[in-house]
Amino acid sequence: MALIEYDIQYADGQPKVTCKVVQVDKDDRILFKSDSAKAAIRYVGQSPFRGGHGPQADEIFKVGQDAGPFDVTVPTFGKPRQVQCGEMQTAQSTTGGSFSAQATTEEFKVYPGAGFDTP
Repeated sequence: MALIEYDIQYADGQPKVTCKVVQVDKDDRILFKSDSAKAAIRYVGQSPFRGGHGPQADEIFKVGQDAGPFDVTVPTFGKPRQVQCGEMQTAQSTTGGSFSAQATTEEFKVYPGAGFDTP
């Protein structure tokens, strides 16, 4: 069962509540959402998912506007997993030779400072 922390801070007499998932366990579920169809992420080093289910470690995963929910298969024991955020961008290249052709590929553009840690 996930461990969720609600942090209540007071500034100028007004409460500000932030919610943070501190730990996820096997069989918890994670959903990724974005307002961009090009949204993508990459777990660095470790992922809470294995076996092709959900975003894998060190692989680019297209979130789009909605991906998941995915069942956690690797408990995190409260150790953060670093996630890079970015978007998929289309890149075109021209091949030389007697017949010129354009190849279209997608590249992952990481947004500096836009990553996050997941439990």
